[in-house]
Amino acid sequence: MNCLKCQPNLYMLEETESCYEGEIDNYYLDKNDYKLKRCYKNCLRCRTKADNITFMNCVVCQKNYLLTEDTDSCYPEVIDAYYKDDIYLRKCHKNCLQCSSKATNDTYMNCIRCQYKLYMTEDTQSCYEEGIDNYYLDKNDFKFKKCHKNCLRCSTKATNDTYMNCLKCQPNLFMTEDTQSCYEDVIDNYYLDKNDNILRRCHPNCLKCKSAQEDETHMNCLKCQANLYMTKDTESCYEGEIDNYYLDKNDFILKPCHKNCLRCKSSPISDLEMRCKNCQPKFYLTEDKDSCYDYIPDNYYLGENDILRKCYKTCFNCLGAKNSETMNCLSCISDEYFYKNDTKDCILFKDYKKRSDLEFTKVNNYNFYIFIIIFVAALIIFGSVCAFYKIKEQNKKMERKEQPEQKEEKKKSEENKKQDENKEMIELKPDLKGPINDDTE
Repeated sequence: MNCLKCQPNLYMLEETESCYEGEIDNYYLDKNDYKLKRCYKNCLRCRTKADNITFMNCVVCQKNYLLTEDTDSCYPEVIDAYYKDDIYLRKCHKNCLQCSSKATNDTYMNCIRCQYKLYMTEDTQSCYEEGIDNYYLDKNDFKFKKCHKNCLRCSTKATNDTYMNCLKCQPNLFMTEDTQSCYEDVIDNYYLDKNDNILRRCHPNCLKCKSAQEDETHMNCLKCQANLYMTKDTESCYEGEIDNYYLDKNDFILKPCHKNCLRCKSSPISDLEMRCKNCQPKFYLTEDKDSCYDYIPDNYYLGENDILRKCYKTCFNCLGAKNSETMNCLSCISDEYFYKNDTKDCILFKDYKKRSDLEFTKVNNYNFYIFIIIFVAALIIFGSVCAFYKIKEQNKKMERKEQPEQKEEKKKSEENKKQDENKEMIELKPDLKGPINDDTE
């Protein structure tokens, strides 16, 4: 048109010197000089001049171009950080470099690729920095992969439900000290250490336990592993019968033997019937009562294989078993029996009298004489002691009676002695008349 000036209400296109009634495709009206100026090439219509290639200020895009919802820019295809929605490019979640659609939330971002130094979860298509709850970073493909559901943090994929590889448990779960697995409650083979809320190992023989073992004989089990049996007193589990215990088949509990038994059949009936099978070291087993002693008890002798065997029925103690020559007694079971020292036999007195054994009669008489002598000696000693105390008592009574008389007599004796002394003094005084007469003569 080669216009120099446009008609009223028309605007000049500065490039062609043509006049138009308002905004036209590819141009915008500059309100400063009211001229139609070129839009950015990607824009079919625009509001103003493009700030840069990121902010084009487009209102409508060229054909087959897509308009960004936030920067008013047009692109021929989907660009990073956006996804296509009809003719628009809408913003992905900030962590996505590319995405398939709008993020549902911060957990489901629908990312296809992550921003720099962010890593994608394999299940939620979300991108995060390294170290997020419920995931671990697989260094092979640099993706976040799911931990076991019981882990809040983990080092790698769970091997199985026994080896979860947890680093930290979900709330209200407890971690095992050795398998890095998390559980809601105490599980088999573990007990809860309440000092640090860690599930620690029971003794291998315990299926359940209340605490760590004190030693190999005090395991603190609550329940045993299969085919193991618990001791009644030490709460320990063993495979069958063990030393110092027997297996009670009624309740399948290992119960203590008598202290003298190494192995036993059942609980002791008494200290005389211990129900032992084998004895403790340096103890001997009786052949009939299944009891163990560290000495040779009455009515027994120590036989072969260190077995305590029964003496003959009339012996209280014996040297060995009865044979054709002797009963081997050392003493008899009661006073009803007579002990024959030469044959080491114990024979009833009545049976011995029937035999009219002279030796027995002599011995019997000898014992009677000894008894008489001891009895008489005892009577004499008793009589002498009684007489001694009787005389002593009489002397005391006499002394009590004589004391007043002795005092009176002593007093008289002192008075007489005094009178005699006075007489002697009188006799010793000089006679005044006698000496004068002698001088005159």
